[in-house]
Amino acid sequence: MYTLLVLVHIAAAMVWIGGGVYGLLLSQRVLSSRDDAAVGSYLETVEKVNGPVFAVAPPVALLAGIGLVFWGEAWSFSQTWIYTALGLAVVAAVIGGGLEGGAAKRVKAVFAETGASSLQFAAAARKVHRFGWMDVSVLLAIMILMVFKP
Repeated sequence: MYTLLVLVHIAAAMVWIGGGVYGLLLSQRVLSSRDDAAVGSYLETVEKVNGPVFAVAPPVALLAGIGLVFWGEAWSFSQTWIYTALGLAVVAAVIGGGLEGGAAKRVKAVFAETGASSLQFAAAARKVHRFGWMDVSVLLAIMILMVFKP
C-alpha cells in the first residue's frame, strides 16, 4: 500500500506542479499576443482543461501524502516539514483556487468586453500571472520540503 501511495502522490504532484508551470509559461505567451482568435481559443481550452485537472491533482496529492504519513513508519504529523508542507498546501489552495481562479475569471470577462489588445485585458492578465507565480512558488517550496525533509 505504501509504495502505491508514493506512486500516486508523486504522479499527482507532478501534474499539479508541472501543469502550473507549463500553464503559466503558455498563458504568458498567448495572453501577451493580443491576437483575439488565439486568446479566445486559449481561454476556452483552459476553462475545459484546468477545471478537471486542478480539481483532481491537488486533493489526490494531498490525500496520498496524508496516507503516506499514516502508513509510513518514518513519518509523523509532528515533524516540522510535514506540518509546514500541509500548511503551505492550504496557502496554495487559497492562492491557486481562490485568488488565481478569480483573476482568471476576470481575464475571461475583460476579454469578452474589450478584446485582447486593451489595457484592461493586459492588467487582468498580469494579475492572474502574479497569482500564478505565487502559487507555483508555494508548490516549489512544498516540493523542496518533500525532497530534503529538513
